Amino acid sequence: MNITLKYDLKNNRYDYLIMITIVSVIFAGPLFGAFTPVRIIGFLFWLYYIIKIKVNYRIKKLTYCLYGVIFYSFLAVFWISDWYMYVISFLELLCYIGAFFLIYYSSFMANKPIGSILKGWILFTIANLVVAIWEIYTGQHTANGQFQAADHAISLDGTVGLRTYAAVTYGNYNSLSIVLTLCLFMLILYWVYTNVIREKLLLILLLLFIVAIEFINTSRGCLIALFLSFIPFFMAIGSNKKDKYILIFILSILCVYLWYEYSDDILFLIERKIDARSGAAQDPRWILWAGGLKIAEDWLYMGGGPGSQIYEYGKADIWITYAHNLWIQVLVEYGLVFTIALIYGIARLAIKCYLDPNRLLRLIGVILILCWPILTIVDEDYLKSVHWTFFASILAIYHSSQTNQFQISK
Repeated sequence: MNITLKYDLKNNRYDYLIMITIVSVIFAGPLFGAFTPVRIIGFLFWLYYIIKIKVNYRIKKLTYCLYGVIFYSFLAVFWISDWYMYVISFLELLCYIGAFFLIYYSSFMANKPIGSILKGWILFTIANLVVAIWEIYTGQHTANGQFQAADHAISLDGTVGLRTYAAVTYGNYNSLSIVLTLCLFMLILYWVYTNVIREKLLLILLLLFIVAIEFINTSRGCLIALFLSFIPFFMAIGSNKKDKYILIFILSILCVYLWYEYSDDILFLIERKIDARSGAAQDPRWILWAGGLKIAEDWLYMGGGPGSQIYEYGKADIWITYAHNLWIQVLVEYGLVFTIALIYGIARLAIKCYLDPNRLLRLIGVILILCWPILTIVDEDYLKSVHWTFFASILAIYHSSQTNQFQISK
């Protein structure tokens, strides 16, 4: 694997701006209130983007589609029912679209765009893992991670106690599990990007910590995505037989040791999660999804407006007021047209990446096709900053690679 980069160039302000924007996603909670760093950064850049920057031809259609979402959201004032959630969701939309454009635009102004994006995600991963490990070892949680702090669960010795989990600043352990899975995807991409041994050792260490926390949180969808992620991971190391055999040997020894020492704990966590849901038909998500489709039908598939899912689910007498499904949430809030546009846009990007001869882009395609879709039916609420940041990063990597700013051999 040969990598040609502009090593003679130093990071410029756009490189650092990319990294700061990605890492800023973790900073939330009462300390910042509504004015979280990623929202401030995104809103200011959105104003700058629409006033000063000419639309880039590479994302011209996407830009106009996002402007269409903003225009639709503005028109929704004429039929919205929950003004409080509408104002919050509309302002968040502007901020996150701004952060999206910032990462994309900065990738063409930065000296090392791909490296800055991936390093930003590594720093973001480390920050999340530090807080998550602190939560697990102390049993304490951040102000924004208190949602399930009073939940009880049966421990390995049969006693009932407070559930051990990590949520960082994302509200609940499902949300953190999704964040860590997205981080895992970016670690896989960084494995292909770098040839530095110490960086690869760091990647292995971070990967192991992510696996451990995913098992402790035991979010079923994220665990499935985690296992599926081993396919693109072994694809990433497949071109270098020496790396492949050494890594397989190390991971095999480690897995045997962990299974020998902690098999009871691992099986207990999995069985406890399975026992909590005795069957798919009894899974509340089926009720939520069916209810969301009925709500969309009542709105003639035009959408109830930004932030309307909570009000609409409550009006339908559904006790959980979140769709727990990205596609249903978009359908309920923004309607069928934008839902189809979202599916088409992501599918088109995934296929183009998968068919590209560039190894890094092919891995992005595999991740989007094989691993990422399961994450869309896990969390209670989507359209969060981490998802906008993830796809901004993926799109920036794709388009930056087309400008020959770096090369990775087939």
